[in-house]
Amino acid sequence: MIGKSVAEYKFSQKNQVKTLASAIYVKAPTGERIEMDLGHLYQRLLLMGFGEIPLPDLLRYEMCCLPASLFDTNMRMRTGDKAEPIHYILKLAPLCVVPSLPATGLQYVIDGGELLHKFAWPKHITYAEICEIYVQRVKVSYGQALVIFDGCHRPSTKDEAHPRRTGSEVGACLSVSGEMRLIMTKKSFLGNRAKRQALIHLLAGEMNKEGIAVKHADGDADYTICKVTCSSSRKSQLLCHC
Repeated sequence: MIGKSVAEYKFSQKNQVKTLASAIYVKAPTGERIEMDLGHLYQRLLLMGFGEIPLPDLLRYEMCCLPASLFDTNMRMRTGDKAEPIHYILKLAPLCVVPSLPATGLQYVIDGGELLHKFAWPKHITYAEICEIYVQRVKVSYGQALVIFDGCHRPSTKDEAHPRRTGSEVGACLSVSGEMRLIMTKKSFLGNRAKRQALIHLLAGEMNKEGIAVKHADGDADYTICKVTCSSSRKSQLLCHC
C-alpha cells in the first residue's frame, strides 16, 4: 500500500475481510451448501467467550429458529421434491406389476388441481367452453375416472405453494358464470383463490352431468387421492378373488 493512492490499490481476495453477512451459506463435507442463522451463530460465540462450554457442545444443534428441513431463514417453507419418492417406490415395485395391468376396466383417480394447469385456455373463451375442454379431455383420455379437487375450507401446507406459483399475477375478484368470457391470463385467474374455487364448482357440475365422478377434499387433495386410490385397489382385489 506504501506509495499508492486509495484508488489504485486493491486487496487480493484472500486478504479481504469476510463478514458474517457473506457467510450465510457454509459448505458441508458432502459438498452441500447449508444456510445458517447468523444471529444464533453470534449468540453461541458469545456464550463460548463468557462461559466454559466446549465448542462442540455449542454447535451440536441446528443454528436456525425453525427446522432447516422444512423452512429457510426467511421463514418460507421449502419446496418438496415429489419425484424422488416416486423413483424410490418404483424401484421397490416388482417388475410384473405393470405388465399384468388389465387394458380395460381401470379406475383412474385424477388430481383436479393438476388437471386445471394441464390444458391451455384460448383467449376470450367463455367459462362454459373452458369446462367443455376439460370434460371432453377426461372422457376421451380416461373414460371411467374420479376427479378430486382441493378444498379451501381450512389452512394447509399447500397455502405456501400458491403464492410461489402465481407470484404477483393475481386477478381481480369477479363473479364466474358459464356465459362470461375470460378477460385475463390463465395464471392470473388461477392465482385468485375465490375465482379458482368458483370455476371448480362450475366444472364439477358439468362433469357430473357427463357421468364423471367428482369429489371435493376437505383441504389438500393429495391425502384424499392416496386414500381413495388405496380403497379402490382393495375393492378391485376382492372382486378379482370372487
